Amino acid sequence: RVGPPPGSQVEDRLNTLAGISREDKAAKLPTSDATTNGVRVQVRSFYIREESIPAEGRFLFGYNVTITNTGDKPCQVVSRQWFITTEPEARVEEVAGTGVVGRQPVLESGETFSYASACPLSVPAAYLEELPKSRVV
Repeated sequence: RVGPPPGSQVEDRLNTLAGISREDKAAKLPTSDATTNGVRVQVRSFYIREESIPAEGRFLFGYNVTITNTGDKPCQVVSRQWFITTEPEARVEEVAGTGVVGRQPVLESGETFSYASACPLSVPAAYLEELPKSRVV
């Protein structure tokens, strides 16, 4: 295994904020799962209520990422890029950079690298005002 082990302080902190225990983490979190060129990337995201300010349209989401080399040859994570679309204007935010969490891990066949992080998102206050109160957390 390469990188921080499951249950690292960062992952534990984000999961604690989300109210998710290690035991039920897999059962409760939305998952994205894709494999490209022998590299599998799985992402579990969650809303961090305690660090969000809904009345101001500010929301913090945490995510756990697991990268697995399912191919026959070593590979290296040299960069990352993903796009986040927020309502109501379908505004797209790009997240990109070198490596992940300050590293560029080399993964042998079958090896895994995991990390946890967070991302602030915002929506216009006018959008929140139009929502039924039951939808504003």
